[in-house]
Amino acid sequence: MKQSKFFRVVAASIVVLFGLTACQPMYSPELKGEWRITGFHTSTNAELTDEEALSWLGYSAHFGERRIQFSRYDCHDPKITTDWQQLNVVTDRLGVAPDLFGMRGETPVQLLFIDCHGEPWFTPGAELIRLDDERLIMAWKGVIFEFRQQRSAR
Repeated sequence: MKQSKFFRVVAASIVVLFGLTACQPMYSPELKGEWRITGFHTSTNAELTDEEALSWLGYSAHFGERRIQFSRYDCHDPKITTDWQQLNVVTDRLGVAPDLFGMRGETPVQLLFIDCHGEPWFTPGAELIRLDDERLIMAWKGVIFEFRQQRSAR
């Protein structure tokens, strides 16, 4: 009798765990490969001019197993931690509207924090927000840069 109750509790716990996991989008493919800045949005507190932000178009970030590169910034042995938040919470913090990205405010987005050699990495690209499979955004000095994953043509 006690064993049966134990198995019911374990089974219920597994169902709850899978249910919570299913609430978050699963992004695939992962970050590996090249991402390129294809656009930007200026917030009300931007420290970069439009001309400065425009000069970032085309910069790329490369995510590999043991190295992340963003422009001239290089991180060996990176560690990426993730979290999830609703888009409207993120965009409120950034000073832009969630519909700027063509998404509903309650949509969960993945936050990515990069540590380099076990230390926080205080450069552009150290904190990213993954909107979906093919879009990342990065806020830097009040400008929100949008990355698109580069896929090779086969």
